[in-house]
Amino acid sequence: MIRGKLINILAAIDTNYLKPLIVMLKSLFTTNRDDRFHVYIMHSSLSEEDISCIRNLVEYKGHCMTLLKVEEELFQDAPIFSYYSKEIYFRLLAPYLLPKELDRILYLDSDIIINGSIADFYNMDLEGHYLATARESIAFLEWVHKKRLGLPKESGYFNSGVILFNLEFTRKNISLRQIFDCIESNNSKLFYPDQDVLNILFHKKVRFIDKQVYNYNSQFFWLDKLKSFGQKDMVWLQKSAAIIHFAGRNKPWDSHYRGAFKELYHQYDIL
Repeated sequence: MIRGKLINILAAIDTNYLKPLIVMLKSLFTTNRDDRFHVYIMHSSLSEEDISCIRNLVEYKGHCMTLLKVEEELFQDAPIFSYYSKEIYFRLLAPYLLPKELDRILYLDSDIIINGSIADFYNMDLEGHYLATARESIAFLEWVHKKRLGLPKESGYFNSGVILFNLEFTRKNISLRQIFDCIESNNSKLFYPDQDVLNILFHKKVRFIDKQVYNYNSQFFWLDKLKSFGQKDMVWLQKSAAIIHFAGRNKPWDSHYRGAFKELYHQYDIL
């Protein structure tokens, strides 16, 4: 089978997120059968067994995989909260650790399922932009985060779970030293560590995407359903959202999860 243009995918995980990553990749390959993927995995401590598990899936589906080992000490002084791991910072290194010939890559959190084609999103025009991503879902929270970080009123605050990086443009304009200086100088402000750093450094040149399509926040499904008088139900969502993000701490793979997405998530889990 002749597949379409190569799409570069980036993920950063520790062993605790191995299973969600596998499900995310299964959903990606299932709903984008006509595309070719090169999956880059950033990690600091995956076991050989973990790596084999990912590689077996990727290569069995006819795609490529590259590992990028990140030294743990790089972010030893960066703020980490109990519900985050140091791997959340690894996406910040994408422009500098990935091969120089890559001009773009799509970073995806592992608490995501791909529910439709991502080709149009991946191939969108990024001229003059560091990245393409989705704004914060709630306008008031966006205002709060901008105020907290001292961002200009006209800027937007974005989510870092789905990011299409313009690697070439970023390498030319933002140095790795600036990344680490930003973490150090804003240490006490970093509530959403990697996300805050990206917003501080890149907010001037961001292309915003349709969050309902390419970074649908599952936390607001009940609200969308309520506001639409039931029209925006699970059938609507599966037809309209290409990327569904299980943001927050309530995850559909947890044994105690009782949300609306358990069945949808499980259909990719059992593949």
